[in-house]
Amino acid sequence: MNAAIDVDHGVLDNDILGPESYDTKTMSHSPSPCGDIVMHLERSGIVNALKFQGVCIWPRLRALLLAADTTQIIREGLATPAKLRRSGLTALTRLLEERDDRHAARTALDHICAVAEQHRRQPIMFIGDRPRLTTIGGTAWNLLFDPLIQLVGPKARYVKLTTEPGIGVEAGAVSIKLDALADFLGDLDPAHSALDPVPQTGNRIEGLQAVHDALPDTLCQRFTEESLVKDMRAIERHALVLVAMLEHWRPPVVFFSGQNRANLALTWAARRLGIPTVDIQHGAAAFSPANIKWHTWTCIPDQGYDLLPDYFWVWGPAAAALISRTANPNCPYHRPLVGGHPNLMANLPDVIPPELRARCAAADKTVAVTLGLARLHGLPDPLVQAMAQAPREWLWLIRVHPQDWNDPDAMAQVEARLQAATVSNVAVRVPTQAPLEQVLPLADRHVTPYSSSAVEASAFGIPTVFVHPLAKCVFGYLLKEPGYAYAETADAIGAALAADGPKPHSMVSTAGKRAQALLKALAFGERPA
Repeated sequence: MNAAIDVDHGVLDNDILGPESYDTKTMSHSPSPCGDIVMHLERSGIVNALKFQGVCIWPRLRALLLAADTTQIIREGLATPAKLRRSGLTALTRLLEERDDRHAARTALDHICAVAEQHRRQPIMFIGDRPRLTTIGGTAWNLLFDPLIQLVGPKARYVKLTTEPGIGVEAGAVSIKLDALADFLGDLDPAHSALDPVPQTGNRIEGLQAVHDALPDTLCQRFTEESLVKDMRAIERHALVLVAMLEHWRPPVVFFSGQNRANLALTWAARRLGIPTVDIQHGAAAFSPANIKWHTWTCIPDQGYDLLPDYFWVWGPAAAALISRTANPNCPYHRPLVGGHPNLMANLPDVIPPELRARCAAADKTVAVTLGLARLHGLPDPLVQAMAQAPREWLWLIRVHPQDWNDPDAMAQVEARLQAATVSNVAVRVPTQAPLEQVLPLADRHVTPYSSSAVEASAFGIPTVFVHPLAKCVFGYLLKEPGYAYAETADAIGAALAADGPKPHSMVSTAGKRAQALLKALAFGERPA
């Protein structure tokens, strides 16, 4: 089947983007220092000459440069170094900490081949390095993949792979330690032609001197040729293993989420085999106008980049428009697909207890609170004070950040802190364990430090109050829209939640039929046009 389906690029006007946006013709303004550098380099036309083994590495260096803005966030006092996750080139190029022996690597490779033989029909493939799992109605639910699998239908053939065994691996998923395989690939006798290595001649990054001439000295010292070669070697090792795996399955399409090193290798491997790749949007912040990591690529070559996915599965037209506005019309790759928010289209069992629904109905106002990471800005003091000062007839539905779910004490710590502040009309455990899409409809208002749950709340017409300075950077464009407010002090937070304001316009698509059409077309090898 060769029929094409239309890509919904959507419409995004300047009013939605607001003053934090930038003119893509002159690129005269950007949201961050390194964003300015990225756009300057792309304007100069030198970045596509950056090559390692004939592959343009600009997508990798671009992501690393944007990650360097973490330093600026620290400088502005929005986070502290001790609380920030390790990021940047050092973390991305560190040597593997766990080193398996040669026998273990060979056994794992044999396991890949054996499982592949059980799937003679080409299955859709979903690959994730950190399974986003939750338990819903007693069943493990992968927040990224399972909604799409459900939309495809019960007869769909699929394979779910996780590359980090032991982190909540779901039943039925194939678990592969890609790092171990890649690390020992050079010691194995290739059992298949696909494992023949890419030529290892040369340890140079072509075109790097021109880029260094345009970079500040501090960044030149950080992104040296030696460090970039080392990084690309690691990506190359991953890609070799993934080529072998993909050749066994020959999936019509591969889904993943995020632009980490393993996924860059995946796109590289899949491009070599002509297999389309799709990056699933996993948060609204990824497609904020203030975050150009996933969009505003202004110099895409006609042949595209080997290190970027063929498609970006986005939640709504606004995200698609950010990608499309600078797309190369002659390049068939890196296009947006408005597939919608997967979980908002999923058919999940209702796990909200009748008792909680009754409490929400009886409350004068129900406020959903989606917290940030505990090690960063989990439960801000002004928000706790606002909750303590609010009318006792208000009910607070507190949702602990998903990355803190593995901490058995996370919910207990939140409960203890609220109890110490004499906040009693509160629920923590059910709102944390239930799907967000079932919690939000219970609420009249939504409050968060800077979570992308604000965009998900818009699908239910629920206004959001942001309570952390970082929200002004990430979601400044939303603060220009009806239904969104910003407040820092306890009094301001309380007043914003008490006010009767307009409801937000939905920023996400929930058109299940369109999502199904996209998924089925990709499953049959059709390339959306």
